[in-house]
Amino acid sequence: MGIDELLEKVDYLVQNHIVITVIFIVAISLLIIYRRKSMFKLLAILAVLGVIFYIVTLLGSGTLAGKKQKDRLIHKTESSFGSQTSFQ
Repeated sequence: MGIDELLEKVDYLVQNHIVITVIFIVAISLLIIYRRKSMFKLLAILAVLGVIFYIVTLLGSGTLAGKKQKDRLIHKTESSFGSQTSFQ
């Protein structure tokens, strides 16, 4: 999942659930105004978790692409051997 897909999901949420979005923004704004120190800590923790999640997702999609490539090559090799000779 790339950044573009994530932004599309957020855009969809904002456009289709306006009341929930407004309540969320007002609640976050009030918490930032009245509990500034704890909110900055929370935002820092969320930023670190977001970066970790993004890196893990990026690595996972890379290994998945490698596995698909390997499976395709194995199938291609089996197909070419199967059409040339039969192993009986």
